[in-house]
Amino acid sequence: MIRGKWTYISIFEAYLGFFVFSMALFPRIIGMAFIPLIIIYAVGIVKRKFTFRLDFITILFVALYLTYLVGAFFTNDELAAFKTLEYKLSLLLIPVLFSFKPKVWISIKKPILGLISGSILAMFYGLFSAIQCYQNGGDGLCFLTTSISPILHPSYFMVYVALGMVGSWYGYRMNWRGFNWYSVLLFILTGIVFHGLALSLSGILFLMLAAGGIMFYYVVKKWRLLGGLLSLLVLPVIGYFIVTTVPQVEGEWNGAKWYADEYFESPENFISTRKYPMSGSEVRLVMWSVSVSEFLSAPWGSGTGNSRSQLANRLKLVNQPELAEKGLNTHNQFLETAVEVGFIGLLLLFLIILYGLRIGVKYKNWLLLFLIFSLAFNCLFESMLQRQAGIVFYTFWIFLSLNVSELNYRNSEMKIKVKGD
Repeated sequence: MIRGKWTYISIFEAYLGFFVFSMALFPRIIGMAFIPLIIIYAVGIVKRKFTFRLDFITILFVALYLTYLVGAFFTNDELAAFKTLEYKLSLLLIPVLFSFKPKVWISIKKPILGLISGSILAMFYGLFSAIQCYQNGGDGLCFLTTSISPILHPSYFMVYVALGMVGSWYGYRMNWRGFNWYSVLLFILTGIVFHGLALSLSGILFLMLAAGGIMFYYVVKKWRLLGGLLSLLVLPVIGYFIVTTVPQVEGEWNGAKWYADEYFESPENFISTRKYPMSGSEVRLVMWSVSVSEFLSAPWGSGTGNSRSQLANRLKLVNQPELAEKGLNTHNQFLETAVEVGFIGLLLLFLIILYGLRIGVKYKNWLLLFLIFSLAFNCLFESMLQRQAGIVFYTFWIFLSLNVSELNYRNSEMKIKVKGD
């Protein structure tokens, strides 16, 4: 039996940490991890540990899920529609749960610890798997892409690692126990190395942009406008140096640039002459093109669960039967949403991002800003809200950080608080 608010809060905080830990290490059973979370919330509601408040961003998330629910009535594949609704249920469940706000301050330390520890163990597992692959006759490819990230898709895992890097830095700034400078530096450097090994170009670019943004902020804060202008000149040079000197990054960048140049010379010719198998950049350009065509032909959406079959039909029309058989998604969440649930769904997704940015800037909530920028940027290159690994992660962390306040940055921990309490 849970006795007293501090005992309850300690259990609540600990389970939030375990929930995040499960995301990184056991993504296949994350659905089961919701059951204890719901029970803990139910106990807290009965014991009056929460107050209910419906935020505007909650309404946006719920409305986005409802567009998929309505779209299911227009599906040509009931099973695919049902699976889509099941995968996206977190868009409804997590916002509703987090509408129950704790009456007392709770620390975000345990969720960050859960994310970091889960990411570290996932890295070790990936490294162990890569070594086994190499010992069994493999080559250097055993240490790249999905081989080094066997639990989660590399693009998703790098999102987890990037947030863990930010969380470790924040823990150091807050003087949390165990977050000393050398352990934090070691984790950040390891995270950077894994970004290179994962060969996630979107992850690498976002990491560079985030590091540049943080550097720009502190330079402006210390040296005002002149320092900011100088940093704007220096940062692109640093980025260019990284892109042109790190072999894996240089290869990915040059390939993407070459294909983009060829595409813009003649989009139709580029699409029709591609031969399977293709590089990731080629696939994206083809999928983006057919996705735009599908959206323009059905601006209100093709129906929940119909996107892959509709895109497959489009691919056959542009002489890409092999890609059609793969049943690929759009590799762009904005296009994915537009194709499946149309203009209304796309508008809701944009509103979620814009409102999240507004709240983050208004309350100087840097964690929320990082998450929203991460979501917006990665959605350009991956369908981040098509898998539970992305849906649960972003929805959970956005709502966990939504009420985070840094009113006393030097003397307090990052916390969740009911506004006005």
